[in-house]
Amino acid sequence: MKIQLKNVKINDAFSEETICFKADVFVNGKKIALAENDGRGGCTFIHPYPEKRSELVELEKYCKSLPKRVYDFGEFENDLESVIEDLLNEKMAEKEQKKIDKLCLTSIVYGIPGGISYSFIGFKGKPKLEDIKKTAAGQKAIENLLKKVKSGLKEGQVIFNTNI
Repeated sequence: MKIQLKNVKINDAFSEETICFKADVFVNGKKIALAENDGRGGCTFIHPYPEKRSELVELEKYCKSLPKRVYDFGEFENDLESVIEDLLNEKMAEKEQKKIDKLCLTSIVYGIPGGISYSFIGFKGKPKLEDIKKTAAGQKAIENLLKKVKSGLKEGQVIFNTNI
């Protein structure tokens, strides 16, 4: 069973304890429900679209049949809400990776892989690193900036750029 979230709308401004979002839930390419969370620490609500209740019931059964989630602090049963939260976290990670990839075009970006924050440093005016590398002076400037970043990296931090 292929489960997807589409039309995902995340509102970071209203997220307090959980992620405030709305998204369509698709199963095997068919839209069957709307998932939403108000971001205040409560559950994610899943509302079936008209005439899709039976598909939602089947999806809920399927999710409960998935293997338990194992963490350092215990094991937990899977359910539709946890599957949706995993898919939402994947979407958020993809979105953040796109931001990092875009920043890497003009800056040196560094942080802990898979972490929740990163830092970057670039040149005034935000020129593309590819353009800066075209001159000897530009190459030297990038080398100096790299040395500065490398000397300040904390434990576990790496440089994310693949274009330098």
